Amino acid sequence: MSVKLLFTFPLLLLKSFKDVITSLRLLIFSIIPIIVAIIVFSISSYYLQSNIESLSSYIYVSSYSFINFFLNLIVAIINIFISAILALIAMNVLGGYFIEESVVFMLKKHEILDLNSQRLTFKRSIRFILDESFKLFLVLTCCIISLVLGFIPIITLFSFIIIAFLLGLQGVDLVLSLAEKNYKEKIAIYKKNVLAILCIGAYYSLVLLIPFVGMFFLPLIYFSIVKAIDSNYIDITP
Repeated sequence: MSVKLLFTFPLLLLKSFKDVITSLRLLIFSIIPIIVAIIVFSISSYYLQSNIESLSSYIYVSSYSFINFFLNLIVAIINIFISAILALIAMNVLGGYFIEESVVFMLKKHEILDLNSQRLTFKRSIRFILDESFKLFLVLTCCIISLVLGFIPIITLFSFIIIAFLLGLQGVDLVLSLAEKNYKEKIAIYKKNVLAILCIGAYYSLVLLIPFVGMFFLPLIYFSIVKAIDSNYIDITP
């Protein structure tokens, strides 16, 4: 079933999108984190661009326009990459409560989480957001290291696999935490669903390569993980 998820995950994303546009609650709770991400991305990219341009002006070569073109390209890539990471972190921190509530709503809808389960209190929500943000920071740090190592031709594929697995793990871990799975249960689930986690992370990695797209897809990724659990593509049985 894990391998089958590689081909069915896009369908789960489409179904999740349909759920969002047909539910006012999900729509509002999905849009707010995206608005936060866009604001942070815009401010960050503007600030970085203005500062990087002033720094790079010292190394521009006026006689070689093609060198300046590549310098501008590198500056733009660095700017987008850093801004996207900051936006993703802000999306989880500042918009974390709305992501949590929407995922819990989906878990209850698919009867993965008890309908009478205790609602997230403000204190518990803050603790959860900080915990998930720290995990996301570690995941992104590892991804950056893997990305840098990926420029070495021999380990490019290995680097992509590491990034995909870490991103998939972060998404599945958040959903399992909200499904009230304890540490031992989550470890057992990870061991049984390595390929499924890798498949989810592969799609997540690909959408993150396109500026802004990853931000819009983040809530849908979480909702699709819930649907994957409901369809038994991810086995969470003891």
